[in-house]
Amino acid sequence: MKTNNPFASLGEIFTPLFPGFMTAGLCAGFSALFKQIFPSLSSSVIPFTLDMVNNAFSTYIPVWVGWQAAGRYGAHPVLCALLAMFGLMDEIDILASFLPEELSFLLNSGSGGVLAIIAGAWLLGLLESFFTRKLPESIRSIFAPFFSFIIVLVPYVVIVMPFFGLLSDMICNLISAVIFSDSIVVRLFTGYICAALFLPVNLFGLNYAFIAIYLVQLEESGSISLYPVLAMAGASQVGMGLAVSMKSGKKNTNLKTAALSGIVPGLLGVGAPLLYGVSLAHIKLLITSCIGAGFGGAFIVASGVASTGWGPSGLLALPLMSAGSSSPLASMAFYFAGLIVSYIGGFTATMLMVNKDELMNERPLHESDQDIS
Repeated sequence: MKTNNPFASLGEIFTPLFPGFMTAGLCAGFSALFKQIFPSLSSSVIPFTLDMVNNAFSTYIPVWVGWQAAGRYGAHPVLCALLAMFGLMDEIDILASFLPEELSFLLNSGSGGVLAIIAGAWLLGLLESFFTRKLPESIRSIFAPFFSFIIVLVPYVVIVMPFFGLLSDMICNLISAVIFSDSIVVRLFTGYICAALFLPVNLFGLNYAFIAIYLVQLEESGSISLYPVLAMAGASQVGMGLAVSMKSGKKNTNLKTAALSGIVPGLLGVGAPLLYGVSLAHIKLLITSCIGAGFGGAFIVASGVASTGWGPSGLLALPLMSAGSSSPLASMAFYFAGLIVSYIGGFTATMLMVNKDELMNERPLHESDQDIS
């Protein structure tokens, strides 16, 4: 279903790919963990096969994204996939030599990644729609896709790929500059703010913009430093939910039940029950969740945790958190410690800031009550 919300559009593109990202990331995480535990078997068939699974998916991420983006922009999926595969070919580096010397460095195989192919799919959709309307029906099915692809190909390689390649570099450099800053104050502040703001971001459907950044980081550096930080938002809600369950009186069984029933899914990285069922019942609960998440995010940044992919958060994400600045085991341990910090942060902030009386007349916000897109 098409929508005018650009961030929801990203959701339509990326959400169907979640199983692939999760499977590939888990395979990479388990491979790194296996090599850490059994260094003498690091070249054995088990980690080799797991790495193959990860490489099979991650190498062709622009192709998967192009296929999905085609449906959003009205282009043929196979043409978008073909455009993405063309951009991944090693021969692109040869084409770059035909550009002016001062510009040739901007173009190389895979330049622009997912951002480029999304733009390419949009252009293909526009042209296919134009030629479908203008060409006679007898030749439309053959020449509409052909003309569209040929016309898009040159600007895609010469303009779109270099532009989004430069943009991708800028995004990664900016994230690295703040998250890996020499100043511990800057790092802690960045981690705190990113994690603290992620719950409000989710409420307005802007979280898919971060998914695009995950992919840019994954393509550029092979790991994601932002995802572990943002995962702390859901963990803080677990602490908030526990505090609410303790503070809710006997007359407010609905809110207490909603809080208790959302804790286990929250531990496993499913935050919607607590977010929509509890946090939105009282603005202070959303605020205390954000406060607690910030402490976890600051801890994660200070610990240098990074992930091999993205998918679930919470405890289910542990195998993904093996690409940090420390060893895979240490990175996973730091991530687990960050979860504990967030649990405690959300619990403590809620216990201190929310009075029992304030929860007496609150009820969980059910889906029928939601007015957030």
